[in-house]
Amino acid sequence: MPELSPHPDPEINDFEQSLIRSIEQMKRGEYGRISTPEDIDSLSKPPLPLSTLPCVNVLKKA
Repeated sequence: MPELSPHPDPEINDFEQSLIRSIEQMKRGEYGRISTPEDIDSLSKPPLPLSTLPCVNVLKKA
């Protein structure tokens, strides 16, 4: 990893190191998470209603 001159702000130092690490990973072919529109849509769906969960139905019958 290339050496950078120290910056007085530690957050900027952390950002620089993180950015260099990301670029090196990209060059090696290691990719991070890829978000497609389909992935985003699947995360935004509402949760299942409680009545469809087996444990809730058992509690209702008791």
